[in-house]
Amino acid sequence: MEMKGRISPSEYIKTIIKVLELLFRSSKLYTSLILIVNIFIGIIVPINVIIWKNFINSAVAGISDRSWQTAIFWISIYSLIYILDNILSKINEFIENILASKVNIFTTKLILDRLVDIPMEFF
Repeated sequence: MEMKGRISPSEYIKTIIKVLELLFRSSKLYTSLILIVNIFIGIIVPINVIIWKNFINSAVAGISDRSWQTAIFWISIYSLIYILDNILSKINEFIENILASKVNIFTTKLILDRLVDIPMEFF
């Protein structure tokens, strides 16, 4: 028995596929760019974990050795990765805005093309 307002997993997957088809039909370039940029943003997360692990290990070693060069190196690398992550996020936001406009134009064109086929008596 299906609850009212709940979507089955198969309907959910079908909806996602239709949305992706609409996005690709609207603009293959910007949809592909968003996919690529999001993959890079996703790769940054495990890189940050590795950097923090190395930073903490070098900071602990630096306390006993009174040597902070390695810890400073890892925190500098983290800062660069953080800046890269922010840049990629802004690029992603910019591309999303362009893609939203492309989808709006595409759907408006689809609607207008359908309206042309409707007889004037219908209005």
